[in-house]
Amino acid sequence: MIDSRLEKIEEYIRTHHTDPTLSVSRLATFVSMSQTQLREIVFRDRHTHPRDLVESYRLARACELLCSSNLDINEISHLVGYWNTKTFREAFRKRFTKCPHEYRTDQCPSKANEKHR
Repeated sequence: MIDSRLEKIEEYIRTHHTDPTLSVSRLATFVSMSQTQLREIVFRDRHTHPRDLVESYRLARACELLCSSNLDINEISHLVGYWNTKTFREAFRKRFTKCPHEYRTDQCPSKANEKHR
């Protein structure tokens, strides 16, 4: 059974992922626990670190925006909570083994079709 605090944490991430200052400390404060307790709960139920939950959500949202919009990579990086586009690109490449532009071309059928019109 998933800890109800984890559900609150995930909802908080969904709601606040656009804020570049979102941190493990803020998440812990939100659920009234120490950062150590937060890490233990997240690791126990999700087998990952809280900062990775934030990054995973941000990158998933970035993928959605890459495929559903014509926004440029800089705009998308800021919309999903990265101050620095270089950091966004590095995180994206690490997760998907391709840069955001390549992802858009390879994984977004509607964007690939637009390119050939």
